[in-house]
Amino acid sequence: MAFYVYEHIRNDTLLPFYVGKGKSNRAYRKSNRNKYWNNIVNKCGGFEVRFIAENIDEELALLVEKERINQLRLLKVNICNLTDGGEGVSGYKFTDEQKKKMSDAQKGKKLSQDQIEKLTQRFKNIERTEEWRKNISNSLKGKKKNPESIRKTSENRTKYVFCITENKLFRSAEDAGKYYKIYKSAIHRACNGSRAKANKMYWRYATLEDLKCFHLTPI
Repeated sequence: MAFYVYEHIRNDTLLPFYVGKGKSNRAYRKSNRNKYWNNIVNKCGGFEVRFIAENIDEELALLVEKERINQLRLLKVNICNLTDGGEGVSGYKFTDEQKKKMSDAQKGKKLSQDQIEKLTQRFKNIERTEEWRKNISNSLKGKKKNPESIRKTSENRTKYVFCITENKLFRSAEDAGKYYKIYKSAIHRACNGSRAKANKMYWRYATLEDLKCFHLTPI
């Protein structure tokens, strides 16, 4: 039987609060959910189901689930998933301790280029309405960042990035993202080595030699 990956959407804010992998009618069932899931549903009065990927094999479903969870966490969307996703085999129930161990084991692992391309194609098909973007923005308002987070954000904004594949230099990942119409976070992840490529191209943070070649002054 084919699998799918789904999100549960809050009735009050229309934001996703849970990502799961399943088959048959699992996406609509309320049983075997964690306490945080139940607290959210009770508070917002219900949920809607949105399918991210359908009619795929279990291996790909696990990868899509993991990538979507990571994507939402990068966007600072509060979701109630207890693990990073991408673990579990149909028909077997894992304990919380087992889930944590598997989650820890997955950290730092890189996806293959073929897996990245498949996931990228899947996420391009996700509809992002203006209302969805507005709710994401509202959910971030008023949240305070710790000093370390502020420092890293500031550093990333002022870092020049170099597209190795096309020999192009950009003043920031944001500028490069606008130029190629991709997420700046994908470029940062390619530069720091947490993923192989961004937009099928190799990247790195620019060096002083790069800046000299392009006659640019560091910020």
